[in-house]
Amino acid sequence: MFFKKPAALETECASAKDDLSLSSLPPTTHALMNEERAERLRIRKEKHAAATKQKEKEYRRKEKIYDHAK
Repeated sequence: MFFKKPAALETECASAKDDLSLSSLPPTTHALMNEERAERLRIRKEKHAAATKQKEKEYRRKEKIYDHAK
């Protein structure tokens, strides 16, 4: 069963969304958010690179073991 939101609640939600929109934030907040996003991206890339390096290292180790077993 579905319930319809009361009209007052819909307008309240709409006004809350307007208050939280990025365009209403000062430009310095945008810059900080972009810096934080860039920092998270940099950390994610570093973690990915480290994981890839570890996987390649493990693959080469297993490959050596396989070659010696021949």
